[in-house]
Amino acid sequence: MLFRSRLLAGGTGATRQSYILEVALASIGIKDDFESAATRHGTNNQYNAFDLCVKPLFDKAEWYDKYIALTANSGASPDVLIDKYFTLDVKCPYGIPNYIEQCKKLPKKYYQQAMMQMMCTKAPIGYVLIYLTKPELWGEDNWKEYPLPVEERYHLHEIKWDEQTVYEITESVAKAVPIRDALVEKLKAAKVIDEVEFFYEQIKHYCYRPIKEASKILEVDFVRCNDEFYFKSK
Repeated sequence: MLFRSRLLAGGTGATRQSYILEVALASIGIKDDFESAATRHGTNNQYNAFDLCVKPLFDKAEWYDKYIALTANSGASPDVLIDKYFTLDVKCPYGIPNYIEQCKKLPKKYYQQAMMQMMCTKAPIGYVLIYLTKPELWGEDNWKEYPLPVEERYHLHEIKWDEQTVYEITESVAKAVPIRDALVEKLKAAKVIDEVEFFYEQIKHYCYRPIKEASKILEVDFVRCNDEFYFKSK
């Protein structure tokens, strides 16, 4: 499993460690299938944003959404390529307040994601399109779009190549690779126990905590029960 821009969004603390662990777990075939309502909203509406907003702006735009390797350990998947070179990513915020906020100031994680996509194609400019559409509620039969023209429901951010961000991405990946590899080895070597042992050991001796809660994850021993990994905690 390779690194993407989320590595930078996590900074240097627990969030970063959690993402590196997620990548290590995916490397051994264990993925988190959780999907929030906001994530589903973005996934379901990005194609509409492309048809209604992107194509009228860029006549050479094509929906891409394929992985492009940056290095042996990192890469990105731009939603759109313009003239097979310039990158564009579509974001569909969940609700009007989020849309307004992202129009005024692009979240840093989206900026970093766009920059990593630009690094993959060597483009000096990239774009992030923010598209507003009304969320659909489960069981809602009479869904109606916001009573706003489509021209008022999108905003285009232009991203210019930035050497400092490129350096940060390169360094961040380089530092994360050995941690990922060490975690993969620890995951593979984890002691496997069944649910009965998992239950009684905690009744009689100690408790098991999810490994993502370990402050120094490389310094604890891993135990595996089914497809979940734990460490011993008093």
